[in-house]
Amino acid sequence: MSAIPADTQVHLGPTVAGNPFLTRGHADGVAGGWQLKSGLMIVGSGIDVTTLQLVGAATADTQYYAMGHALKFTSPASANLLDGVEISDLTIDCALHAQPVTVGKYAPVACGAIRLLGSHGRWKGLSVDLANAFEASGPSPRQFGPFLDLCGAALTFLLALPPWSSGLGW
Repeated sequence: MSAIPADTQVHLGPTVAGNPFLTRGHADGVAGGWQLKSGLMIVGSGIDVTTLQLVGAATADTQYYAMGHALKFTSPASANLLDGVEISDLTIDCALHAQPVTVGKYAPVACGAIRLLGSHGRWKGLSVDLANAFEASGPSPRQFGPFLDLCGAALTFLLALPPWSSGLGW
């Protein structure tokens, strides 16, 4: 995904249960992963038909996003605004349970779905699986991050699955 240029349309086909598309997503100051770009359109095959799962969130005390970008350029220091980004027809699994555990029983990271700063963005037909963003005993401050961090976007339809929908029971 990092090699895909701006103003590109990406179609993601169906995924088999238990075998989602895997992404390292984006985290500020962490090498690897990929970033959203202006005009990028990511289209899945439908909610619960195409699943994108965040993996490899290994740097402690860091906020990771399945889809995101740096909010500012470092040189020169200015806002990194993206325009015309569209994401539709897929499920995003924040997958805290699947991240590397380096200390204790929890991964010391926060996992979110989308972070975007810009204008004319559009999200349609998204499902964000929050059941996998929290542990059964409840979130600690490091585990609870924004699942959507959007500025200047229109959200048409979002289905956010709460933790208790998966039987975690809290």
